[in-house]
Amino acid sequence: NPINSFYVYQQVYDEKGKYTHIANAAGYPNPVSLLEISNETTQDRILAQAYIEIIPFKDLLLKAQFGYDKQTAKVEFYLPRTTLYGEKEGGYGTINQSQLEDKLLSYTANYKKTFKEKHRFYLLLEYECQITNRRSQDMNVSSFPSDSSGTNGMGDGKGRPVIDSSRSLVEFASYFGRVNY
Repeated sequence: NPINSFYVYQQVYDEKGKYTHIANAAGYPNPVSLLEISNETTQDRILAQAYIEIIPFKDLLLKAQFGYDKQTAKVEFYLPRTTLYGEKEGGYGTINQSQLEDKLLSYTANYKKTFKEKHRFYLLLEYECQITNRRSQDMNVSSFPSDSSGTNGMGDGKGRPVIDSSRSLVEFASYFGRVNY
């Protein structure tokens, strides 16, 4: 196994102070060099629910429910030149941001009436709506003049930047009704 042989036969650094590479496994990075990778992730989430019930008159119950879920995430990732891939690319940085917003709304009307103690009438009506909105932005660049600024200097990268964004909006609505006698 090339990784196990690294610790037995090779130094971590060469005479110039750079990380050594595994001689018998080209393409494998020095495992210690991976400790210099910068990876900062920030996540936030807001989750809320509420409902209200109203009885405007005897035998009728009205209910409304509301739900809200918002999630945001940001990832800043930088591979310095001390890593195998970072050396090949002259430093490599990526920043990704994503957001998910989900809204749910539900209305229910429930009517129950009894006539002459043996006739029962039930009516149920419901409407529900869900709106989901997703967004993301992604930026990757390479060939930095130095590793000192990492993802804080994305405009300094001389490589061709890859910039991408997306958005999707999905809406669902449903109706339901039932009558029992």
